[in-house]
Amino acid sequence: MNIKPNLYIVTEVFYPEDTSTSYILTQIAKRVAKQFKVTVICGPADYHEEPRVERAVIEGISIRRVKLFRLNKNIYWQRIIRLVVLSIMLSFRLMIYAKRKDKVLIVTNPAPMLIIIGFICSIKSLRLSVLAHDVFPENLVAANLLKKGSFCYSTLEKIFNLSYSKAENIIVLGRDMEFLFRKKLQRYFSVSAKTNVTIIENWADVINIIPQRKVENKLVRKLGIQNKIIFQFAGNLGRLQGLEILIRWIRQIDNDALHFVFLGEGAVKKYLVQFIKENNMHNVSVVDGLPRKQQQLFLNACDVSIVSLASGMRGLGVPSKTYNVLASGKPILYIGEKDSEVGYLISENKNGWIVPPGEFDSFKSVITQIAMMPMDELSRIGMVSRNVAVNKYSEEWILGKFENLLYLK
Repeated sequence: MNIKPNLYIVTEVFYPEDTSTSYILTQIAKRVAKQFKVTVICGPADYHEEPRVERAVIEGISIRRVKLFRLNKNIYWQRIIRLVVLSIMLSFRLMIYAKRKDKVLIVTNPAPMLIIIGFICSIKSLRLSVLAHDVFPENLVAANLLKKGSFCYSTLEKIFNLSYSKAENIIVLGRDMEFLFRKKLQRYFSVSAKTNVTIIENWADVINIIPQRKVENKLVRKLGIQNKIIFQFAGNLGRLQGLEILIRWIRQIDNDALHFVFLGEGAVKKYLVQFIKENNMHNVSVVDGLPRKQQQLFLNACDVSIVSLASGMRGLGVPSKTYNVLASGKPILYIGEKDSEVGYLISENKNGWIVPPGEFDSFKSVITQIAMMPMDELSRIGMVSRNVAVNKYSEEWILGKFENLLYLK
């Protein structure tokens, strides 16, 4: 009888949460459960309406939730306290359960957990893999929470880089992230070549998300914009998406044939609503976020999908929504650096347009170009996106990469 090796997945969120991180880790856990005895150590199911369950087993996966006192995640100082306490509790559970040579998979949030678990894996000889959804402390600079070159930044950079170097695998989402991590870990590679930096992209749900005609979309009909050329930003309305600049650009576009939709939740949503109201912008709608299970509806509620990252975000992340946008068969208007993963994707496949951050004239030119296009041409470009999703980013293919990396390495 073959005994499966142990794999511990440590994360703030897991099933039944509906966030992208929870969904991704749940699907990974289900896939690798064929090869491993999987134990998930996670936080309480605060995002979900169902009663919290501290122990459960789903599809052969053992879930162990830590108890945590209630704090408001929307209040900054309370969120910081929560993340620190949660990181300590999750790490302590791992230290108790895991034994020498067991494998561990974590994501880069919450950030303090990366530091603590890196130390634990080092002293207990655990085989750590880190799935890098964020890059610390660089993303704090991009969010204007920290100044690059400051004493605080330099100290955190050394601490986090040392923590990353404790991993057997760093799993990154794109080529720009791979370049950044190799640079961050260069000094450690000269001492030890144990850390493997591997690209495994997010995947597209090509089964449940398929192209749909705009005139058939319930959300489009509800907004009454069937006859408009619709640009949509759907996802996290946060500080790292550059949306405050984008909405000011949109205010300068004078074309009644166009309509812009922002769909989601986040720190910038209130600002968007207020700006639209103050400037009497009738060509923009802000729609409340919808659950993941309704992606077929809202991703198809447009002609062109906008993917946007703030200046300075190259190498710091790849918006996971990009891949389901591809599945929905939509052209992509990308506002971000050309030499980033989404920029490479569009340049290589000719399925959209790239506008560098801060270049309004380029944005205006692209919008004008799209406004003059026949709808058949937009549909043709959208089908290029769909074909890319099916052929390069299917869930089966991407999850196979995780299985191979974790089991064979």
